[in-house]
Amino acid sequence: MKRLAKVTIVLMVFCLFLSSSAAFALEFLYEEDGKMFYMGETGKIIGSAKMGLIVPNPPDYKWWYGCSPTSAGMLMGYYDIGGDYPNLVAGGVAELTTYPGPGPYIANAAIASSGHIADFWVAYGNFGDDPAPGGPHGQDCLADFMGTSQDNCSNSDGSTNFWWYLDGSPMRPQDIIDEGIDPNTSGMYGIKEYVEWCGYTYDDLYNQLINPYAAGGFTYAQFQAEIDSCRPQLLHIEGHTMFATGYDAAPWPQTVYVHDTWNPAPHTMQWGGIYPAVGPPAPTDHFMMTILVFAKNPTVVQLASFYAVGRDGHVRVEWTTATELNNVGFNIHRSRSEDGARTRLNEELIAARGDELKGATYSFRDSDVAGGGPYYYWCEDVDLDGKTNMSHAVKVERLGSPRAFRLAQSVPDPLNPVRAIEYDLAEDCHVRLEVFNALGQRVATLVDEYQTAGSKVAQWNVGSEVSSGAYFCKLQAGDFVEANKVVVLK
Repeated sequence: MKRLAKVTIVLMVFCLFLSSSAAFALEFLYEEDGKMFYMGETGKIIGSAKMGLIVPNPPDYKWWYGCSPTSAGMLMGYYDIGGDYPNLVAGGVAELTTYPGPGPYIANAAIASSGHIADFWVAYGNFGDDPAPGGPHGQDCLADFMGTSQDNCSNSDGSTNFWWYLDGSPMRPQDIIDEGIDPNTSGMYGIKEYVEWCGYTYDDLYNQLINPYAAGGFTYAQFQAEIDSCRPQLLHIEGHTMFATGYDAAPWPQTVYVHDTWNPAPHTMQWGGIYPAVGPPAPTDHFMMTILVFAKNPTVVQLASFYAVGRDGHVRVEWTTATELNNVGFNIHRSRSEDGARTRLNEELIAARGDELKGATYSFRDSDVAGGGPYYYWCEDVDLDGKTNMSHAVKVERLGSPRAFRLAQSVPDPLNPVRAIEYDLAEDCHVRLEVFNALGQRVATLVDEYQTAGSKVAQWNVGSEVSSGAYFCKLQAGDFVEANKVVVLK
């Protein structure tokens, strides 16, 4: 359990520490204006008030290709540093600060990766000419999932869109779907996807206008409760997102501590007030919060790979773990759409075979499929206490035998040291699958054998011997030759 940094003052008598333990028999009397009043053993009334509660070790990151992903990056970095959610920032423990910059920092790669910058960034405020619309590098950072800087999400370079209800009620990810909103245009929905992509779940996630901006909105007292629970959150002023890390318990003004992405923290502002012009924008009003509550005691299973391949009349689901901590087994879930209802396929739990030092490889055959795809699959791990964690979805487009040779595009995943490379064989033939670096030097031979027709998967371990960068995967199957670019991110 994390400890809160705090200073305690005492009214009417001086006291160094107040405790609720049996050694200090204080009788609580009442609370007034943020102050707590007790009856001491001597008969005198003792008062206390908490000043300046701030969550422990909140990261402070400099703006990195968007204020919203940068602030969300501080939120992910906070939980990554805490140790309970170590996969939220890939490559090690997240930094406490990225000032003065420019790095390199692993936190920045989690905020906006080099692939994101190359595909979507031209200049701040630019719109309409993304270098690579759609992002061939694959989603691998917060800015990708949150739609930041992406023309197809109607965001200019550096901007991220958020939705909310005008009546002050919370808007959650399912509301985005229910209201017919494209989830790619929702920064909050992107946070959901990023958290799940990292292998974690959440108990709650929502955008909400604040009170007094909207009647029934998120209150200052609710924000205090979040900080008291060691949960910093995202604070939105008009046109900018910041990382809210604490509060001043004095009854007035209602002061919030923030990291603003422009200058080293801490900074303060009044709840619902105007934030001073310390960065590029003019002073603007605080109007909304984004609240994220992670699921407690997550299962710690690190997936090295997870994929599904359609065969004649069935789908083979296979996954490999790097490590498994307190894991008892897995469930496989399926749906006909990514946001549709999921069905658990296995009747009994698939028993775990890995531990905290090593992983294992598992497979599941789904024979209850008919017709063409798509089908979506998820892998759920279950810990000793019955808590579960759902993986990202993998998609199977078709089930029948391939009619043509094909080498599929591999999507980079900095969290997984094993890359799954899929290919189709239209007929039996000798197959050679190789990986080359940008200089044309062969770095790996994945397949060199005679294989029968069908959909295949080869695995390439991009461990410590393989550096980040661009590589090329070449498939030679009989007279068929095809090569695809493969990007390795670490």
